[in-house]
Amino acid sequence: MKTESPVNGSCHCSAAEAVKVLYARPTTNPGVVPEVAPPTRAQAGARADVVLTGRFITMNPDQPTAEAIAVQNGRIIAIGTASDVDGYLDANTRRLALADGYVTPGLVEPHMHYTMGAVTEGWVNCSPFDGKSYDDVLVLIHNAGPVLGDWTLGMNYDPSLLPGSPELTVQVLDAVVHDRPVFVLNASGHLAYVNSEALRRAGITKDTPNPTGASYGRDANGDLTGVLSESAAMTAVIKQIPVASQNVAKSLVNISKLAASRGVTRMHDAGTGGIAGQHDVDVLHQVASHLWCRSSYAVIDGAADEIIVKNGLKPFAGDDMMRATHWKYVSDGSNQGYTGYQVEPYLGRATRGSANYTPQALQERLALAASLNWPTMVHANGDAAIAMVIEAYRIAVGAEKNAVLRNRIEHCSFTTDQNLTDMRELSLSPSFLMNHVYFWGAAFRDTIMGEPKADHLDRVASALKAGLRASVHSDFTVTQIDPLLEAQTAATRIMRANGEVLNPAERVTVADALSLITTNAAWQLHSEKDVGSLRVGAFADLAVLDSNPLTTEAAALGAIKVYATYLGGEQKYSA
Repeated sequence: MKTESPVNGSCHCSAAEAVKVLYARPTTNPGVVPEVAPPTRAQAGARADVVLTGRFITMNPDQPTAEAIAVQNGRIIAIGTASDVDGYLDANTRRLALADGYVTPGLVEPHMHYTMGAVTEGWVNCSPFDGKSYDDVLVLIHNAGPVLGDWTLGMNYDPSLLPGSPELTVQVLDAVVHDRPVFVLNASGHLAYVNSEALRRAGITKDTPNPTGASYGRDANGDLTGVLSESAAMTAVIKQIPVASQNVAKSLVNISKLAASRGVTRMHDAGTGGIAGQHDVDVLHQVASHLWCRSSYAVIDGAADEIIVKNGLKPFAGDDMMRATHWKYVSDGSNQGYTGYQVEPYLGRATRGSANYTPQALQERLALAASLNWPTMVHANGDAAIAMVIEAYRIAVGAEKNAVLRNRIEHCSFTTDQNLTDMRELSLSPSFLMNHVYFWGAAFRDTIMGEPKADHLDRVASALKAGLRASVHSDFTVTQIDPLLEAQTAATRIMRANGEVLNPAERVTVADALSLITTNAAWQLHSEKDVGSLRVGAFADLAVLDSNPLTTEAAALGAIKVYATYLGGEQKYSA
């Protein structure tokens, strides 16, 4: 069956709390569809719409493999041998053989920023991932025409991956572009770089006080450096950027196509509302039926008073293509941007980053979400931030409520053994930005953190050993959407910069690595009955791969080719 190929080129985004660009509002709000439990067994006399045969790897320990599934209304009504499903065929049943590959549950991406990816599509890509040098980035910015109005806009710049960690200071950007404003987002989304004209339009001077939880960068003389730290500092500049004119809905669909091409059939936006408040929610529900992946979203705390408290959005509102599932908080910044909140200072620097909330404020916000029965996810990168978040959950929510809501700590980058023990006792669940190890591991070890702290980056093996239900994620576009590469990194901990292994004791088995991107991620999203494994009652959401991931060498997981993806038994992507 032929289908449209994945979107060409890269998609661009930044942290959802970083950019506020307005676009046309839809005329209707999404309806609220009650969650309906799937069937637990096939009904007598049921007939399949389609039967698919192949080599199925189910990720269901009670039935690890199968050779056929019967599908009715998008859900599996029978799974087993070919003869097991024969009784569900009739004259109208379509038959489809997936003989050329190995079929797994569709992969789950539990933390990305596809709303922001859509809004910032078309911005200049300043990422060093593809080999760009510092000089290459400056040439790109100089040669780039205006993106919106007369603004030059860029994203994904990351000095920590370049020799000498050169920042795009106001002096540098003024020399590159002096006659129009420039705004460039750091890859983490927690920093931005601007020139003098951008500062002037925002009314920011050396005497402007820093906003709460953020800063306008200053040098030793108190002069502005053009480096903006955290959302509140960026907002003053971003508000000056003209209204976007691109088709955001089309861009959202394109990102879902890109995800499908990587085997993903379930994704999660980790910061909805940070662009345009309620409108972000409206757009996601409006476009949901056109996406190639089932989706859900987390409402960012900065917009939660409008979207949840005032407008009354309920947890799990939506339908099988788009649901509201979480309330999201950002407790600190970026470790590679030196704004993650650490117990000790960064290597060779006086700073240890800072928290975006006081402990009491975070406790109050978590208590509010818990009182409204909202599952929560809290971004915490530094070890001091992680400890603060754990304590906030202890005081404001408690283990019993955490267990019911499946509350999560996001990125959870640098943990101690005590952190992991405390998370287990409090029924908290970590989701790791796994390819921090792959892309930034060498930088963390050699220039940002030093040894031995770098060995504590993304301790997946220790988390599993402690009894935690962990997942891994891309944080798109901080890293690319590529769950199989994330699984490879979890199993190998190989660093791209030098091919070395960062703390081999934290490597996991291939089987455990696959659970991070299927069953565990689905559980964190309250979707384990629907996705993440192949069993009766689950959606027939499938990834067809060219190799058996369970028998593939760990270092080759990322090279597995995705032949196709299916949603409810219908093909969405084909290579």
